[in-house]
Amino acid sequence: MNYILMLDHEEPRQIEIDFDLVKRVLEEQKLPFTFKSYEDEERVHTYEIYCDNGLFEVFISKDKDSVTLDGDWEKTLDFVILFRKTIPESQKLLFFDQSYNNNIVLTPIKQE
Repeated sequence: MNYILMLDHEEPRQIEIDFDLVKRVLEEQKLPFTFKSYEDEERVHTYEIYCDNGLFEVFISKDKDSVTLDGDWEKTLDFVILFRKTIPESQKLLFFDQSYNNNIVLTPIKQE
């Protein structure tokens, strides 16, 4: 099943989800990866990133407002947690399944 991590469209956008941001998260996650980039305007995703021999994949939206995650559930959760830590705390972030049901607002983890 695919999962989507998306900036909330009802809030001001403080960042763009681009290759460099995703790369930082994957490097922190210590996941080796390969990728393909696409220039075609018709494509939904500009980057396809393959991790852990294809067991976990990340697809970056051409609108730079979301990523689709596919594969190993533990790697998906690790990515989501690290991604949330990487972006500004004030940026509202949504997480949901491919049917756009059961969305969750991911709030920053407060460290004391």
